Amino acid sequence: MVFAVGVPLTKAQSVSSHAQGLKATEDEQRWSAQLMSESLKHGDLLVVPSRDLYVDLTLKTISWLEWGVNQARYDYIVKTDDEYCLNTTELDRLVDGHRGHELYFGVYEHSGTEYSSMRGADGSVAPFMSGAVYGLSIGLAASIIRDDRIHTMSYLLYGTSSDDANMGKWVDYATKRRELVVDHVVEPKLLCYEAHRAS
Repeated sequence: MVFAVGVPLTKAQSVSSHAQGLKATEDEQRWSAQLMSESLKHGDLLVVPSRDLYVDLTLKTISWLEWGVNQARYDYIVKTDDEYCLNTTELDRLVDGHRGHELYFGVYEHSGTEYSSMRGADGSVAPFMSGAVYGLSIGLAASIIRDDRIHTMSYLLYGTSSDDANMGKWVDYATKRRELVVDHVVEPKLLCYEAHRAS
C-alpha cells in the first residue's frame, strides 16, 4: 500500500502569484523533510509533483497512475479518499472473480449526467466511479497513462476539475480506442462501513 500526497503548501503561498525564485518557508521545508523521512523509512509514501488542492487532484491522479504502471508490480491500482476504510477482503474477492479481464470498479457508478458540473469542457459525459473508492486493472491503467498519454494529458479540453469524472472519461476513451472489453463492477462492500452494515 502506498499513500500519494501532494507537495506541502502554506497559506503564505499564493496559488495565483508569479513565485519565481521564492524559497520554501520553514514550515514547508520541515514538512518536506518529514515526508521524505517517512518515505525513506517505510516506502509507503509517494510525494507527487502537485499540490494537495482540489483543483490539482487530476494531476495527482495522473502521477499515482503513472507510478503504478511504471514502478509498481501490481495487477490492480485502487484509489481511496483518506477518510474511507477499504475492505481488503472484499477487494480480494472482487478481483479474484475478474482475473483475466480488464476491470474498472468502485462503490458507486455515476452515469455522468447527474450533475451539470460533471460535463466536461466539451460538454461530454461518461460513466464514472465515485471518488471515494475506485480501481482499475493494470492493463487498463497502462492504456490510459501510456498508450493514450497525449489524450490523458489533454484533459482540460474535455474534462473537469473532478479526478473521478476524468477517470471515467479516460476509461471510456481507452475502451473505445483500444476496443477493450472492460468489466464495470459496482461493489458497495468495498467500504468497511458498508460491509458492517450488510452483516
